[in-house]
Amino acid sequence: IRELVSQKIDFFVVVFDLSLKQKFNKYTVIEAKIETISFLFKFLKRENVSRVVFAGAMRRPIIKMADFERDSLDLLTPALVNLNKGDDELFRSIKQVFMSNGFHIESPQSICTDLVNSEGVLGKIKPSKYDIKDAKIALQVFKKLYKTDIGQGLVVSQGLCIGVETLPGTDAMLKFVGENLEGLRYRQDGSKGLLLKGLKAGQEESIDLPTIGPNTIKAVAQAGLSGIVLQENSVIVLDKRLSISLADKSNIFIWSVNWKTLDKDA
Repeated sequence: IRELVSQKIDFFVVVFDLSLKQKFNKYTVIEAKIETISFLFKFLKRENVSRVVFAGAMRRPIIKMADFERDSLDLLTPALVNLNKGDDELFRSIKQVFMSNGFHIESPQSICTDLVNSEGVLGKIKPSKYDIKDAKIALQVFKKLYKTDIGQGLVVSQGLCIGVETLPGTDAMLKFVGENLEGLRYRQDGSKGLLLKGLKAGQEESIDLPTIGPNTIKAVAQAGLSGIVLQENSVIVLDKRLSISLADKSNIFIWSVNWKTLDKDA
């Protein structure tokens, strides 16, 4: 929103979670419901809106079929049939619903170019040679998983895969790691381990990029890990200054790296 304001681009804020309305009360907020989404489409067209940006997290909704308006049900049927499939298929079908109704989907990172990061270490803390070794192993595991629509990250410590992100998300995985890491590492004086995040195969990048932020840094610290490895230009870092500051204070590295670079001599 700050970037849209600075670029003097007119916009509306659309919320499906009504508790967010107060957060954005400085702007024109449109309340939307899935069961009556045809209202939203008609409003956007009437206001000559041509571009749509998806931002923030959203849980899979509990659909009340009896509450659907006929027009809204017709609009969303291509997406509803994918509701119980993987994220990628669901996001692609949602994107197609908007595109087939004349909207262009703009990715957040195309507007806020500093959301993603080129190759390099963010902050003062650098990965050790043991961290780099763990990162290489983590990438090899990730490459075997990335064709499955499971998750966007995993944890490796001392060469062992300790956790894999699934539908509950990164925070749930890190909570599990924190509760179990001491009993799973084979050397208590060895490397502490790291979180690796990147794109799955065929991931819908305009809607669903992997994301970390201050809460991730706190969770990584609480899990007892030494850092985070991000796929170059493919993972959003929210509240970047705060995230880096928290990482530095917690002695945690954030390393954005090209997979080909990391894959060398693996």
